[in-house]
Amino acid sequence: MRDNPQWRIALAVLAIVSGLSLLSLRLVQLQVVDHAHYLERAKQNHTFRRTMAARRGEIIDSRGNLLATTVPLKRVMADLNKMRQLLERNRKQSLKDGRDRLTEAAQVAGRLAPALGMPEAELARQLGSRRDLVTLQAELDIESWRRISEMRLPGIEATDAFKRVYPAGWLASHVVGYVDADGVGRGGVEATMQDYLRGVDGWYQSQKDALLRELRMYRSQDAPPKHGYTVVLTLDETIQHVVEEELDMAMSAHRAAGACAVVMRPSTGEILAMANRPTFDPNDMDSPDWATLRNRCVTDPYEPGSTFKVVALCGALESDRVNLDTPVFCENGRFEFGGFTLSDIGSYGTLTVRQAFQKSSNIAFAKLGLQLGSRGLYRCVRAFGFGEEALGGILPAEAPGRLSPPEKWSEVSATRVPIGYEVAVTPLQMAAAYSAVANRGVLMRPLLIKEVRDARGQTVARFSPKPVRQVVRGETADAAIEALEAVVSENGTGKRAAVPGFSVAGKTGTTKKIDPATKGYSDRRYLASFAGMVPSKEAAFVVVVVIDEPQGDMYYGGQVAGPVFASMAARIAQHLDLEPVYPRAEVVRR
Repeated sequence: MRDNPQWRIALAVLAIVSGLSLLSLRLVQLQVVDHAHYLERAKQNHTFRRTMAARRGEIIDSRGNLLATTVPLKRVMADLNKMRQLLERNRKQSLKDGRDRLTEAAQVAGRLAPALGMPEAELARQLGSRRDLVTLQAELDIESWRRISEMRLPGIEATDAFKRVYPAGWLASHVVGYVDADGVGRGGVEATMQDYLRGVDGWYQSQKDALLRELRMYRSQDAPPKHGYTVVLTLDETIQHVVEEELDMAMSAHRAAGACAVVMRPSTGEILAMANRPTFDPNDMDSPDWATLRNRCVTDPYEPGSTFKVVALCGALESDRVNLDTPVFCENGRFEFGGFTLSDIGSYGTLTVRQAFQKSSNIAFAKLGLQLGSRGLYRCVRAFGFGEEALGGILPAEAPGRLSPPEKWSEVSATRVPIGYEVAVTPLQMAAAYSAVANRGVLMRPLLIKEVRDARGQTVARFSPKPVRQVVRGETADAAIEALEAVVSENGTGKRAAVPGFSVAGKTGTTKKIDPATKGYSDRRYLASFAGMVPSKEAAFVVVVVIDEPQGDMYYGGQVAGPVFASMAARIAQHLDLEPVYPRAEVVRR
């Protein structure tokens, strides 16, 4: 039977039919049952999606000077799948035609390493990775990439990338802020205006051939990136430079632990400059000193001392209980109240309110505080914006300061708050308060962002000056300015703050700091400050200067901060082309 030809034929036919049946079943499985699965795999093998990075918007000052910009770069990558395929193809072609062709990833590394500035061994290790795609250089300048692209190395490609650059370096760094490694704004305007600045990444979907080259004709769903907007600040770069240069000189002259200053336009609340020392360079954030990143002008409340007396003065004048010529007995320099002794620098007898302000008598203003009473004084302080949550709301971590409600005040609080103790303010708040006095009693909300523009230069958002409230009557503010002018006269504590050629109104401040060891006031650590306006009538600008822990024999506000104010104000007046009140006087830099 085994030799029967018919049996052998039947077995052969059965085998063929079984094989064809199995093949048919497999084809049915592939084409029908698993069709969707394999179709999706095919799409994945030939379809890819790429992100196109959006360019972060610029930050400029009010005159168009660049404070932050974005430089286009290239992110260099190696498509190792493509590289392996092309290298194998080249190897076979070199065997066929006998030419010396690129056959090893090591040879790619040898040519590419110098252009990338990388060690050849490290680059060869990355190119030998089993991953599909590796980033070789996250940020490479355009010219270097042009030279690399001319080498036509297999699998080496690039996508658009951007780097944040701060052309002015240290200048206004606390205001501008910086961008972290993920492109997120940290600190300053970079953080508060993140949504405007960051833009929206674009993307496209396309297909590739067997050699992993894009088939551009099949590119679909192409969404171009929407680049970030330009943010225009109220800052003036020249004024900012003046302020920072003068702070540097003050830090050096007085060996101070820190310093800060705010320049504001009273009529609008626009911040023309804001500076801090110590500072940082946003271009170098690899290993920053985190202590230098703090914007003391908005984050560090301090007890202001005698610069705060203008608030009590306005409150007393507004109450109509006193005027500038009202006499106040100053107890010959020592005032016992509530079990504590309050002293003046001089043994003053009876002074007018104007003279008491000029001489900065603590006792006179303690008595004015008692006349106003706790609640009256509290209302006046709050009216000027102290103790409010984020008066400006323009920069991260803006502190409200410290002002306890009257029910928590002690018996002596009404004598301490008028002279700038038991209350904490920020330099920004102090600048806003003095601007309110200069603006005939109208408190303006601090303004830092002027407008936002799109890529075509069209304004998409505008931020206008905003009055907060009428703090005191215009007549009260005028009288306060008279008293502030007396401070800067030859007989006042602020005579070193005078600006040649211009009328100046301002006030000195000297505050003892808390000693961390004893929790009491230190006799060696001080804050010296000065707040003033130029010119005194219809002021063009207000400047607040705070010098932290000046060393040496000079530590009073009039000695330390007054001259710094004078130098800043003289140079700012020149820059703003203000007409001197006394035409023959020369405005000079100290």
